[in-house]
Amino acid sequence: MALFHLLAATGKFYIGTLPHNVVTPVHQLPAPDSVRIHAGEPLTAVNDIERDSLGRKGFAGAAVRALRGVGSSAGLVVSIEGAWGSGKTSALALIEAYLNQEPEETRPVVVHFNPWLVGERDALLKLFLQKLATAVGLTSNTAVAIKAAEQLRAYSRVFGVLKFVPGAEPWASITEKVISTSGRLTESAAKLKAPDLEGQRDKVADALKELTRPIIVFIDDVDRLFAQEVFEVVRIVKAVGELPNVGYVIAWDADYVTKALESLHVPFAATYPDKIVQVRLPLPAISRAGREHMLTEQLDSLGEDVTRHRFPNEEDRLSLLYWSGLNDLLAYPRDFTRVFNTLRTIEPILRGEVAFADLLGLAALKVKAPSIYGLLHRHPEYFAGSLNNREMGEKGEKTAGALARAEALKACGAPLAVRNLVHHLFPLTASEDGAFTIGRVESTEGHLAATDRLAVALQIGTTDSDVSLVAAQAYLFEPYRREELLKSITTLNCNEFLRMLGQVLESTTVPVEDAKRLCLDVARLVDHPVFIERKRSRRDDFLLRGAEDIAILLAGSVAKRHAEGSASLIAAALASDAGSLTAAARLLWESYVGRDDDPPAEFACAADSRTEIVAAYAGNVLAAAKAGKLLTLANPGSVLWRLEELAPEACPAVFSAIREIDPTLDSFALEILRKSSHNPGGQAYGLNEDSVDVAAR
Repeated sequence: MALFHLLAATGKFYIGTLPHNVVTPVHQLPAPDSVRIHAGEPLTAVNDIERDSLGRKGFAGAAVRALRGVGSSAGLVVSIEGAWGSGKTSALALIEAYLNQEPEETRPVVVHFNPWLVGERDALLKLFLQKLATAVGLTSNTAVAIKAAEQLRAYSRVFGVLKFVPGAEPWASITEKVISTSGRLTESAAKLKAPDLEGQRDKVADALKELTRPIIVFIDDVDRLFAQEVFEVVRIVKAVGELPNVGYVIAWDADYVTKALESLHVPFAATYPDKIVQVRLPLPAISRAGREHMLTEQLDSLGEDVTRHRFPNEEDRLSLLYWSGLNDLLAYPRDFTRVFNTLRTIEPILRGEVAFADLLGLAALKVKAPSIYGLLHRHPEYFAGSLNNREMGEKGEKTAGALARAEALKACGAPLAVRNLVHHLFPLTASEDGAFTIGRVESTEGHLAATDRLAVALQIGTTDSDVSLVAAQAYLFEPYRREELLKSITTLNCNEFLRMLGQVLESTTVPVEDAKRLCLDVARLVDHPVFIERKRSRRDDFLLRGAEDIAILLAGSVAKRHAEGSASLIAAALASDAGSLTAAARLLWESYVGRDDDPPAEFACAADSRTEIVAAYAGNVLAAAKAGKLLTLANPGSVLWRLEELAPEACPAVFSAIREIDPTLDSFALEILRKSSHNPGGQAYGLNEDSVDVAAR
């Protein structure tokens, strides 16, 4: 487990243990096109023995011992078998490295033949034989080697004319096809008969017997070929696999080869490779230690700035993710390469928006479980619940989401591992499936299952309606950036931004640099143009709390936690602030009006300061009225009613100032008489009970 505390050991915790200035500004994040993508290159024969981290030296040694059976009497075919991405190419390199350590006088000549690079099925055998002839010439400069090479080239020319593989079909049939296709019998073909072809092969075999060093042919990437090409490679090995002093190491996915042969209606396709391969060596599974090494290696390659902690309680999240399905899902070396390359692509855009471990889990789903990832994109509510309802169904009830997830899991290569990973990342799915998970959902900890974080992640960035957690952190702890950050706030997300400020504040013990300034800045947000536009568009009609309520709650939280003993002083400053009139009206109601049955407000102005505070408030209202700004506030009606309740003597002057600017008083009447609104009936107007006409005052 120590390996998976790498982040805890090297990372830096943004919220809770470090000063506020560690938040990385969004504009400083690396651009996506600057992210370095790893090609996942396999080992090479030059350095692979030292670099082997998967413990496959013993496997390579077994293959080398088998290849020592190649001699003058017969050849040998060894297959290295494993799924796509399991490290077959690296295993071939490891085998070659050991062969290169053989004594020079008996050291095999290694030939690499990659049929995937040929690109022409009919040319495969000819090119193979030509490459083999070149290798034979490299064994020595003796007449024996030269003769063997010439015989192989002659043999290849035969197949260049006839495109014939011995044993594939009768000689007469092939000759007939050549004639019918070309319309004439070529001179080269006319001189050939079946016995001549077999005789040519015998000459090749006799020449190869005289070689003093064996030739080992490595054939890779068979599982990248189309079915017809796979069949062609199989027939090539069958045709030349028994030639003396030549051994073959062929790497393929046995299941893929079987399916390719079945698609061509080859009889007994599953056992067909046994007819041409003498030694079949399935790649061993990667050990736990090997997987841990690859994970640590990939994490190291990301850099400290990527893996540092940015959320509370993040230090153990990576290890929990690994043991909750990721360890079984990343089964092959290429899995690690592909998943971490995907992570490198999305992480810079989502840095600070979602916890690093959750981003890694999301990348794993994208690469290894595309059916689940696609369902997540189409129906995020099947994984995290709706925005308004965090429950996903009664326990044991098979909802549409549960059924859809079950169907998507069927298309996954490792359904159990994917299911465990989904349960960890999205704990509500575990509850619905009747399973246990130690996962939980906390937006302020950057969990992917939090609906706001998930919305950001699925957009691979933030849209107008999403709130950037990075921006919320910066607003709280970097006062000099507040004006700049407000440019990213829209009518769609302004109230959510206030809520996010509160969530971040609740999750941290880092002290606010200037609690009073933060409280005033938050209160002033309510009368910011974006918030006013939202209020005027009636987007808040169905909210239990408006922006002023949220702002007062947040200011109270800041004052109590970060300015101990000064809460009432901060409340007095807020209520007396000329830029916070709408929030001040709400705070004054909490402090001096309210209802008799309401409990005392936790954040309120002191009773013995009422006269001074109300006087300051009345002066601010009058100044706003004279400047023509009063009726453009977020909630001018509330501001006026608080004035009527607390300082009725100031109302006539305010009324006169309003009438000076708007003699018709239309706007004034709409605001002072605004009572309630509902979607089908529109805005309702009227006087509150027990109230008197403000103008009469």
